[in-house]
Amino acid sequence: MNIIGIDVGSTFTKLVEVDEKINIKNSMMVADLEVQNALDLFIKNYNINLNNIDRIVLTGIGRDKPLKNTYRKKIELVNEFDGIGTGGLFLTNKSKAIVVSCRYRNCTYKGRNRQK
Repeated sequence: MNIIGIDVGSTFTKLVEVDEKINIKNSMMVADLEVQNALDLFIKNYNINLNNIDRIVLTGIGRDKPLKNTYRKKIELVNEFDGIGTGGLFLTNKSKAIVVSCRYRNCTYKGRNRQK
């Protein structure tokens, strides 16, 4: 089963569909669209078969914006630190990482261990 991932940023919303082996099937980036409209457009533009979708995962600064579950799929919310840390560990094949975010002179960090 495939997963649709959505990163809801302050300027752009990025969407991706991946298969079980994390191969990218479809991806899209849009500006100035509500997350629901971006998801609807993504599914329509790529003619995504919803029977092949297991769940929808949201991350980013706008992950808490309303998303109607019109597609009747499990919706998961992932905070940015966990999303960046997990993705970074996967892409680099490392077992540990530190994610640092600095905005407006405030810096925060979070350690992340790869879960097996």
